[in-house]
Amino acid sequence: MRKGLLSLVLALCGTLAWAQGVSDQATAAAVEAFTTGQEAVQKGDFATAIPALEKALSLNPELHMAHYWLGLALVAKQEPVKAAEHLQTFIQKMEADPGQAAAVAHARVNLVALLLKDKKFADATPHLQKLIAGKPDDARLRLDLAQCLIAAKDEAGAEEQLVKVMELSPKAAMPFLLAGRMAYQRKDDVAAKQRLNAFVALMSDGAQAGQAYFMLGQIARRANDNEAAKGYFTKYLATNPPASPQVDGVKQFLAGTPAPPAP
Repeated sequence: MRKGLLSLVLALCGTLAWAQGVSDQATAAAVEAFTTGQEAVQKGDFATAIPALEKALSLNPELHMAHYWLGLALVAKQEPVKAAEHLQTFIQKMEADPGQAAAVAHARVNLVALLLKDKKFADATPHLQKLIAGKPDDARLRLDLAQCLIAAKDEAGAEEQLVKVMELSPKAAMPFLLAGRMAYQRKDDVAAKQRLNAFVALMSDGAQAGQAYFMLGQIARRANDNEAAKGYFTKYLATNPPASPQVDGVKQFLAGTPAPPAP
């Protein structure tokens, strides 16, 4: 197995070395270091993998697969800055090669996770868009893209992604709240009511449910449906929201609204 892998990498590396004027001895050493590093990553031996792969790249910078394995090793060792650099380099060098499509996609997934953790939403966006092009039914990717678009103040783009997530993953509560709030803010009360009611059906307690009940109460008030507004506002207060002018306004509304007649 190792001999076959060595031969395959040596053939590729030899072609690159010829183009770059690298000696046969350096090429063979680069391939040996690369193979050692790759096998060490697969075994979880990152202390061996990282220096071996760095050696491979120092001997032959055109051995781009080494960036992939080194990036994975550095992710595992929690060195995010260096990991992102190597994964990005691998993607740039190999994304045009159809034979590396699976490895490029895997590198993107790891790179996106690093970028999101570091709140580099603008950098993550194009990688998420390319991943979604290959996996359009992946709700997690679309939710991550929505997060990036919200950060970029592209609410229309974010809402489009959230609507798709709601279709793909109807039991995930948060997209309904986020998309409901967007519709509420632009006074699309029909869409907002549908989404917010779906949210509280999934998550009826807690501060976020309180936000949804408040918006639903306001929507009912805009429709002059005071009875429905009273029901929503009562549920809002039951979530124990912190003291605020908003809470005071709700209490004043409830105090001035007559109770519905007894059945």
